[in-house]
Amino acid sequence: MFLKTSIFSPRLSLFLFLLTLVSLPKTIIAQSKLDSLRLIWLDSRQTDKAKIEAINAAYPLLTYNKPESSLELASLHLTLAQRQNSEEEIAKALNECAYIYYLLGSIDSSLLMLEEALQIQLKLGDSLQVALLNNNIGNVYRAQNDHQKAIEYFLQGFTFIEKKPEEIAYQADLLNNLGLIYYDVGMLDSALNCYTKAFSKYAQAGTLEEHSGNIWLNTGALFLEKSDVENARIYLYKALHIFNENQSAVSKANTHFYLAKLYKKLNRTDSALYQIKQAIELNLAYEKVNLLDCQLFYAELIADRDPNRALIIGLELKDSVIASQSNASLTQLYKVLHQSYKATGNPAKALEMHELYLQFHIKELEEGNNAAVIRTAIYSDFNKKLHKSELKSQNEKASLKLKQLKQTYLILFLSVFFIAALSFFARYRIGALKQKQEFLLKEIEKIKRRESSLAVSAASFQLKRDKIEAKIDRKLNETDWNVLNLLLDDPVLSNQQLADAVHLSIDGLGSSLRRMYQIFDIKESRYKKTSLIMEVMKISVG
Repeated sequence: MFLKTSIFSPRLSLFLFLLTLVSLPKTIIAQSKLDSLRLIWLDSRQTDKAKIEAINAAYPLLTYNKPESSLELASLHLTLAQRQNSEEEIAKALNECAYIYYLLGSIDSSLLMLEEALQIQLKLGDSLQVALLNNNIGNVYRAQNDHQKAIEYFLQGFTFIEKKPEEIAYQADLLNNLGLIYYDVGMLDSALNCYTKAFSKYAQAGTLEEHSGNIWLNTGALFLEKSDVENARIYLYKALHIFNENQSAVSKANTHFYLAKLYKKLNRTDSALYQIKQAIELNLAYEKVNLLDCQLFYAELIADRDPNRALIIGLELKDSVIASQSNASLTQLYKVLHQSYKATGNPAKALEMHELYLQFHIKELEEGNNAAVIRTAIYSDFNKKLHKSELKSQNEKASLKLKQLKQTYLILFLSVFFIAALSFFARYRIGALKQKQEFLLKEIEKIKRRESSLAVSAASFQLKRDKIEAKIDRKLNETDWNVLNLLLDDPVLSNQQLADAVHLSIDGLGSSLRRMYQIFDIKESRYKKTSLIMEVMKISVG
């Protein structure tokens, strides 16, 4: 099974092994079998071949529940395979290492392993294994939100599977993964159609017991996205029942996570808290694969009830969330911090967090909007290729290729037009902002020259501290006064330059500026420093 962990989205896709997987037995039987296999690969009297066979049999029992524990085993597998000079086993070991790295969020390492395994299988000429590796690489690119690359590799993988129509189970895997991509771009009906077809093909292949839990989980997540909470609840509890049976800890944790989101939609906070605590406990017990996102969601749930605790959790998670570079997670974090600071009586920090929340929320929205047209075109093209495999006559295939070629040119034309439009808008926006800044600077010069008519040169214009303090009915401290005089000389000084000049940290300088923006009632959102000095100069002249 394949889990997306870079930006937490616990919907499951299929990461295809280069070995046959079997259904997981009960916990005690599985542990007993694993212990027996461990005795084989640790026995120095056993041959390398016997050890490799034992390791391959152990992966389904170990990897998904305890990926970090399995990484050492996969490294041993790779060493034994290299010693045996078995390229087939080297490729298997690399694929398993890639799978484990993926579960642990090391996406770049996973991709390197898969690309190396792909080169080996291309050399061996094993078309089925090449197809599976292309599928896995596509999943990695999906985790990186590079849907164009993901589709490219899924298409390559499908080409090989298309030549082997007897591989029904692998066709089902591809449909499941395709459904997840449709889910990513909001094409929920198409995604549900793919899940339904995948379920049917797994049933035909006789592997439904192994995969039905993940299909139910994905379907439940989809209905939750559509706000169909009743169907979401049905499918999520179906998935949970299966994961309780086969002891799939990570999948079970993901199901609890979605149930927590479901109960939050229903405003049943106590139930949501119970579910998210279950997810956190499972993550703590099984390698902490999705612990960060579970804890962040927990903090969001308790922000109203226990803002002090939510604040502590948010601050503890802050560095990790920033490191994730996920706009969605950063939006959620700063929302929690804003609510917590506001509830604990710290309006200044609450305002700061709210500004950050808006900043990353806008980025999150832009992230989706900028790729929407291109993604839709890519998935439409892929869907046409998928239908092509069902056509029976050569003439129909040729007709479809011609249609696809026309669509490709149309998409290219629309893409060029879209990019050109975006470029024009960006240039227009930059020009407008530049004009705004130039206008403010000219206004400052006018004020200086107006004062010069009173026998004061524009270059020697001085702020009138007594007038300013009388206007605002308070004394300016020396730091604020020094900042104002520096801005008088150069209104476009950066915060860093100002901080260095007045011997303050960036945070200290920011505090000084925010205080003066409030005192002088500065509403300008982009050129606040320029607006501030212009207002102070008007007071000095008035």
